[in-house]
Parts: sequence; structure tokens; C-alpha cells
Amino acid sequence: MSTGRRWPAWLTEMRLTLEAVSYVAAALGLFFAGFQILEANRARSIDATLSYLRVLNEDPLAGMQRQITDRWLEHRETLAAIQSGAISAPNIASFTREVIYGRAGEGPQPDLTTAVIALVRNLDQMTICVRTGLCDCDKARTHFTEYAREVHHAYAPIVADVRAAFGESSLGRELADFVEGDPCDW
Repeated sequence: MSTGRRWPAWLTEMRLTLEAVSYVAAALGLFFAGFQILEANRARSIDATLSYLRVLNEDPLAGMQRQITDRWLEHRETLAAIQSGAISAPNIASFTREVIYGRAGEGPQPDLTTAVIALVRNLDQMTICVRTGLCDCDKARTHFTEYAREVHHAYAPIVADVRAAFGESSLGRELADFVEGDPCDW
């Protein structure tokens, strides 16, 4: 119900100006909130990616990597021949099996298959994290590409043996996808 009283023109203009400013402030607030959410999500995805790197550099995986490296270093001459291309691929696969299964060298040594499986599973999980968007693709590419390629190629015979022996069809599949494709194009 109107009392017939009119507000002065300047007061009406001020009210309209304040309403317009409040709409602009609300829009800016929504924009900045959205920006903060995006940045927080990006920070979480980077942290998730780097968590896989931390896991590789902490025990038990770091210890497993040391065991594998120590085993390979016992066979420096053969490694040099492999790197020079003097040994064929089937012979490399056979030698890899002998080294990891502990049959190469002077006496029997512990089988390192479980260490290889743990490393491959960690890289499989990192790849799934990237594929689902929970991990940052660029950081994964920067920090894991070379290592993932080395693990994939060096231990392909072991992964194939594990798949055949245990019916484990998924072991190393995600890692292969990461190595053979561009994880940022998924």
C-alpha cells in the first residue's frame, strides 16, 4: 500500500547504484571463488602426482630399487654389452630373467620379482591417477616419463612371466599406456 510519498530523485539513483554495485561485487566474488577452487584443485592434483614420487623415494620401494640396482651392478660388463647393442633382444630378456630371479652370477640370490611387481604397480597406479584427472599430467610427464620407460622396457619379460604364471592380466598395462602414448591426450 502506497502512502503517496515519493523519495527524492537523488536517493532513488543512489539506491539503484548500490544495487548495481552489489550485483557486480557478487559476480566478482563468484569469479574469484571459482578461481580459488580451480587453483586448489590444481594444487591437489600436483600433490597427488608428487605423492607417487615420494613413495618411490621412501622405503619399502626405495629399498627395492636399491636391491635391483645392486643386482644389476654385479653384471656391469653384460650391461655395457646390452647398451652397446651387442646382445640381441631375446638374449636380453633371458639375461633379465636370470638377474631378477637370482640365477645369474656365482651363486643363488634372492628372487627380486616382488620388487619389480611393486615398482610396476606403483607406476600403473600413477597412470590411473593421471588418466582419471586426479593427478597432474604435466607433472607426471616431467617426473615419470624417463623412469617409466626404463622400468617398462627393462622388466617387460618379468611382467610377462607374472601375467602368465598368475593370470594377472592388468599388471603393467597402464604403465605401457603411459610409456607408449601421451598421457595428456587421454
